[in-house]
Amino acid sequence: MPETGATLCGSYGNLPADITIGSSPLSVVFASQVTTWGAVNGIVQNKTIRVNGTLNMNIFLTFVDCKFTMAPGSLIQLLGTTRFSAFDTKFFCCTYIWQGIIAKDNSTIDLWGCQIEDATTALTVDDGVPAVALHANIFNRNYVGIKNGAAVAGGNSTLDFSWVAGNFFDNTSAHNVAPPLGFQITHILLDKCAASIFGWGGTNSFSNAHYGIYLKDADLNIAFAFFGDQMGQAGIFTDGFYQPSTGSHIRARFCYFDINNEDGFAIYGYQSDMDIAECEITGRYLDAIASFENNSSERVRISDNRFTCLPQAYGNEITVHRPIAVGPVRHLEINDNRFNYEGLYSSSAIYGGRGIEVLTNVDAHVSDFASVSRNIFNIEGPDANGVPAFILNDAILINTIAEFDNTTVNGNIFNVGNTLLDYGIRFNDQLGAGNEISHNTINEALEFDNFNDPNTFFGITVNNATSGIRMCSNLVTGSKYGIIFEANNGQSDFRSNSFGEHVVGLRILKGAVVDGTIGDQERHGNTWPTTANPHLLYKGYCQGVALLSEFIIENQFPQGSAFFPTNIFPNVTWFKNEGSASDWCLPTPPEFSPENPVVRLSDYDNAIAEGSGGFDTLSLIMQWEAKRQLLDKLLRYPALQAESATANSFFNSNMNSSAGKFAQVDYQLRQAYQIASGLQTAIDATQDQRAQLLTTLDTIETNINVPSTVQAAMAANPISPAATKSAIMAQLWQLHLDAANQKAQVRQDLESKLQAVLTATNQLPTSTAFEANRKLFYGLAIQLTLTGTLNETDEGLLSTLTAESQAEGGMAVSDAKILLPLCQGAPASPRSGIHAIQKSASSIQIPGTMTIAPNPSDGNFVVSSPELEQGNITLYDLSGKLWQTQHVPKGVNFVTIQTEGLPSGVYFVRFQGESGKALNSKLILQ
Repeated sequence: MPETGATLCGSYGNLPADITIGSSPLSVVFASQVTTWGAVNGIVQNKTIRVNGTLNMNIFLTFVDCKFTMAPGSLIQLLGTTRFSAFDTKFFCCTYIWQGIIAKDNSTIDLWGCQIEDATTALTVDDGVPAVALHANIFNRNYVGIKNGAAVAGGNSTLDFSWVAGNFFDNTSAHNVAPPLGFQITHILLDKCAASIFGWGGTNSFSNAHYGIYLKDADLNIAFAFFGDQMGQAGIFTDGFYQPSTGSHIRARFCYFDINNEDGFAIYGYQSDMDIAECEITGRYLDAIASFENNSSERVRISDNRFTCLPQAYGNEITVHRPIAVGPVRHLEINDNRFNYEGLYSSSAIYGGRGIEVLTNVDAHVSDFASVSRNIFNIEGPDANGVPAFILNDAILINTIAEFDNTTVNGNIFNVGNTLLDYGIRFNDQLGAGNEISHNTINEALEFDNFNDPNTFFGITVNNATSGIRMCSNLVTGSKYGIIFEANNGQSDFRSNSFGEHVVGLRILKGAVVDGTIGDQERHGNTWPTTANPHLLYKGYCQGVALLSEFIIENQFPQGSAFFPTNIFPNVTWFKNEGSASDWCLPTPPEFSPENPVVRLSDYDNAIAEGSGGFDTLSLIMQWEAKRQLLDKLLRYPALQAESATANSFFNSNMNSSAGKFAQVDYQLRQAYQIASGLQTAIDATQDQRAQLLTTLDTIETNINVPSTVQAAMAANPISPAATKSAIMAQLWQLHLDAANQKAQVRQDLESKLQAVLTATNQLPTSTAFEANRKLFYGLAIQLTLTGTLNETDEGLLSTLTAESQAEGGMAVSDAKILLPLCQGAPASPRSGIHAIQKSASSIQIPGTMTIAPNPSDGNFVVSSPELEQGNITLYDLSGKLWQTQHVPKGVNFVTIQTEGLPSGVYFVRFQGESGKALNSKLILQ
């Protein structure tokens, strides 16, 4: 590697030229015209060559230990069938920048131990170039190191690296000329092509740039690569966030990322298939591996990797947002990874970072058949005085606001040392079926004398699993709360779980909408410690009506034994000890069938249908929300209607009610996101073919016979990989195009379906605030999908909606908050929103204080606020149509709005001041 600050110009810039080519920047000279090469057997050795203008290489020459001093704007082009070889040769420019080397036509290039500096693009390879061999070269201080160039007729859109190993890409000092405003320094740029960067025999190293490898709708296979210091935004980055995209493919093996940028990423995928395995990531980052907007059945596999989170790091190790797919093929696998959290200090404690985060940001159909399994978390990190810091908010978070079917969180291990973990596993889901959390171990080494404040706060939390969940053979010990059920949970298979030391082993909480319950089904073989000790306060705790959550203890202890010590609460009136044989789970229980997910009506579902069981005590808005969710569930699983006469009667009686109409739109919206089965099958077949080709490619890459010395390389052309490699790259690109066409069909179908949903949405009632809010939420979500953005008016409506009181505005208030963009560094991470819009936090206007009276109104109304200034008040309906604009003079703090000619409905009132002040409120006109 070059020393920091060292340049080729500083070392060799004063050498006199042995050969001068061209007389001006406009000169064009063909190598065949140069009579001063002094080549011996085609080899030019130990020469200093000055290039003014363009040097067209049209003859075979090999350069050994030469120096090319390039004039500003100069260029080397390889034409025809030229083979250009260079060994230990330097290319640089001492003033301004030069254009670089361009390989065109059917030329080939091999560079060994060379250095290229100060170029706009050091090496450009056009389509049609059959082979490029790069070994132990240094690409330094270039705007772009390597990129694919122009396509040619009949080209395969591949950058064919026949051998690329041991190369260094760096920026050791400032460039001769600062890059253009907004330009991003990139080491390798792949634009609509396939490439394999396989460093077998020598790791390729990338440091000090905005991007190590930047993909624009490209196909990358990379192995044996190092991404080091100061990777400004991402080691590997897929575009689509800044421009329309059909998505990329990333397959990485044996790569090492040492990221020291708390706003950066190791790997950032956008609408892209990802297969990341056997890699190591360490350092400080926003997200180590991030995958966003997988709404066309992208396949994401992140397995067998190692993550080490260092002090002051904040963010997630793995983030996957919106994995949407259909069918029995696993489209999301996060398995067999190891996470180490080391040396975090209390002075820089993080709170909110996560190990694995799987989210969906819209009320839409999401992944069927996902796995987050066999991951190991070693969570350590006391400060210098032994005081722990908050390390993680969640080790594993699966958080969806719609169904998430057939998801397994199995066999994960959490070793918690002298540090803090809020949640081991947190599973939030409303409608998913066939989900399982089994065989997980949360094991805390008890470090505190006061066990009321242990290191792990919640072991496993299940929230709103309305279709039930299978929980089998989990071991939770050392946490404050072992396993928690909260809000509305359906009948769950809860067997063979083991509770060690804890404050509360099992906790069942009353939710915001419904009583906490885990149903009335059998639960067997769960064990608690049988002896009281200072680290065991409660076996279980139920907030609400205990009888609704009666829990069967079946531990093969006889009635009347000391199974319930006197200081263990609650007593046998809540826990029921049957003293019969245990029904243990299988060591490895079979997974639920994707074609036949287990879904049941919970006790509270029946209570909703009957209007009893505490349901009748809820507020009007909470009753409406509960009815809407149950109707949505019955729509999704019609067989449930036949299981209960009460449920069937409830369904038939309520489908034309307000809650029923909204449930139907919920269902239509979910169906719109679901991919047609035939198209899904085609997408899966394409992905399977890619995987098979890449396996074959690995074998070829590791068996390419590259000469081991420079002398051997000069004697034999090093560009001699198996011919099948180029053929495989061409096939990969064709599969990429096939996938792009399939994704385009997915998007076309989605847009067509969403237009129909939008029509149905516009017909929904808005007689109450919660109806108006949910209707607005649907409209904004659909608008964001269809257009990829929200205009200023829509942003104002969204801000008004999210500021609404949930007690009055319903669950749409909390649902809408997920549409707000989050600004978390450069690039702004699309952490929320259907299409992930890049905005600064300041671009969202937060409402100030503005009073409207009377409201509701059947006539004129008055807008007043001490914050009014000179500006305009505008009136919009739910569709965003502008109905009225009224000027506010300077010094006025109230304005009367005339409503003559306005139809009844819900309107949004927006004040925009000349200083930029923005106020938003809502009006109901009757």
